[in-house]
Amino acid sequence: MKMRMMIKKLPFFLLVDLVFVAVLLLFGYVTFVLSFQMALLSSAFIVWSSYRGYKKLVDQTVPNEMTHYRDSIDKLDDPFDLYSEDETSSEEDLTLKKVKSQHLKNTLKTKSGFLSVMRLSAYLFLILSLFWLNNHGNFNIPGYLLGLGAGILLMIWLQQSSKSHLGDQS
Repeated sequence: MKMRMMIKKLPFFLLVDLVFVAVLLLFGYVTFVLSFQMALLSSAFIVWSSYRGYKKLVDQTVPNEMTHYRDSIDKLDDPFDLYSEDETSSEEDLTLKKVKSQHLKNTLKTKSGFLSVMRLSAYLFLILSLFWLNNHGNFNIPGYLLGLGAGILLMIWLQQSSKSHLGDQS
C-alpha cells in the first residue's frame, strides 16, 4: 500500500526535477546539475534500500519475538537481556565475555538489516558515481551536498506522507 502511494507521487517529483534541471541547464550549470542528480539518486537509493532491509528484518523478527515480549523501558534498562527472569545468575556470571557473546549474537541476528545486497549496491553506486564525477571533471561540491540532502529529505517526506495518508483512510 505504501509503495503504491509513493509511485503515485513519482510523476510529480519527476516533473519538478525536470523543470529544475531544464532551468539550471539553461543558465549553464551543467556540473551542478550532474553532481546534484547523481547525489540525489544515490542518497534516495541508500535510504530506500535501508528502509527495505530493516523493514524485512522487523517483519521477520516480530512474530518470533511475540512469545518473549519486552517493552521499550526494559530494553533500555537491560539491552542484552542479562537480567531476565528465566535465568538465575549471580553477578559473577555477568562477565564481559557474556556481554560480548550477547552483543555478537544480536549483531549476527540483525545482519540482514545492514548487510543486504540492495543496501551494499546502493553504497557502491554512491562511491562509483562520486569517482565518475571526479574523474570526468564534473564534480561540484555544493551541488553534490545539496543532492545528498535532497534525496534524504525526499525519501523521508515520501514515507511521512504515505503514513499520514494511510492514517486518514482508517
